[in-house]
Amino acid sequence: MTAKTHRMNTNALIAATVSSILLAACAAAPQIPAGAAQARSKLTQLRSDQELATRAPVAIQEADAAVRAAETPQKDEALGAHRVYIADRKVDTAWALAESRLAEDQRAALGADREGARLDARTREADAAKLAAAASAAESAELQRQIDELQAKETDRGLVLTLGDVLFQQGEHAMARTALDESVRLAEAIGKPLQLTEALYLLACIDLHENRRERSLANIIRLRDVLSENRLDVRAPMLILATAQWAVSSGDKNKADAFRWLGALGRLDDIDSTLRNKARQLLADEGITAGAEASPSEAGPSLAQLEREVVAFLAHASHEKEPD
Repeated sequence: MTAKTHRMNTNALIAATVSSILLAACAAAPQIPAGAAQARSKLTQLRSDQELATRAPVAIQEADAAVRAAETPQKDEALGAHRVYIADRKVDTAWALAESRLAEDQRAALGADREGARLDARTREADAAKLAAAASAAESAELQRQIDELQAKETDRGLVLTLGDVLFQQGEHAMARTALDESVRLAEAIGKPLQLTEALYLLACIDLHENRRERSLANIIRLRDVLSENRLDVRAPMLILATAQWAVSSGDKNKADAFRWLGALGRLDDIDSTLRNKARQLLADEGITAGAEASPSEAGPSLAQLEREVVAFLAHASHEKEPD
């Protein structure tokens, strides 16, 4: 072997030895344990949740310390795996504790809302009871006022009412106005809407006869309200007749409607004959026959249609002021 060949072999041996040493050094370098990154990701998610992050601060700090320990490079794989396991458990524990406390807070809030709702319900019930009591007291006071106004006296047989001395106009069959006023008050006091409508109709006719048009209209409107409140469809012809009489007396602008209403009433067979004959008589007094406004072969307006027209007319007329 020559000296040159010997030197080459020596250099190769040295190179191989250095490479072996470097490879051994690289193989022995500490590594970040597998799973540490996943533990860090879970901890980051926990901290980014605004509802959970503030509910387990101590546990989250302990989890953070465990994750940092797990992220430390280790030569000992078993030790690294153990630290990763501890970090993962710490993060899970902190998460579970935060969720548990969140549930407790939500349950407490729901309980507070439920108690608040119960309190509101009791308050509404109490307010409703107070309103009912106030309404009952007001109704009792109004009834007492009406009884006092009627000069009623309590007896063993109940309330005794004394009507006025003069019930009828002298030399006439019509009731005196004072008697009708007392009849209205009496019907209101004892809750007799049918009798009340009759008294109001008669009062409206008397006022119209005495040229007290505004007072007559007021009684007609009151009659309309009583019919509406008590659903007294049977008294609708009375309202139509009273309104037609008032409209006839108000001048030419309303006579066409009034004559049409009276003509329709005069042709209806399913209403009180007294009112039907009264409508025909009013037309005759004006020189108009019941069939002048429509051919006998034509179907006239129904009672319900007439009532709607009259109600609309009264709504308009009530806004017009007339001297009494």
